[in-house]
Amino acid sequence: MAAAKPPFPPFTEETAPQKVQAAEDAWNTRDPERVALAYTEDSVWRNRDRFVTGREEIVAFLRDKWARELDYALRDELAAIDTPVLVLVGDEDEGCLETDLMLKRTIPTAGLAVLPQTGHTANLEEPDAFNGIVDRFLAAAERDGWRRRDPRSQSTSTTGMAAR
Repeated sequence: MAAAKPPFPPFTEETAPQKVQAAEDAWNTRDPERVALAYTEDSVWRNRDRFVTGREEIVAFLRDKWARELDYALRDELAAIDTPVLVLVGDEDEGCLETDLMLKRTIPTAGLAVLPQTGHTANLEEPDAFNGIVDRFLAAAERDGWRRRDPRSQSTSTTGMAAR
């Protein structure tokens, strides 16, 4: 496997968005070796209840993942969604917070609701709050009151760190 490409940690305000964009660009190639190079040799990933440590495990994990997930193109497909979307997450749902924030940033019609002190089963843990948020979303969508965000508020990166 080739060596990682700069910028290298520790990141600055200037180099952090560059590194994030490089990782995103690599991810969208679906080339596990290229993706792994965007991370340090001792990186640790968590996917649900599985921990992946180091570039070799990252490569194996991604090969397996992409063998099951065909036609994967993160940014293009998500950015093309044009129907109202509500992303609702509990702030203690560690496995979903970053992904849900990425969805909010990438889907131009997405809204994000975060329930405090709530985990993955927000509908069971906080049913009144959950139902209220969903009811308001559905009412707005039905009366065509749920619109695309102003493009000036959208990031050019799925992580929100790219320079505007």
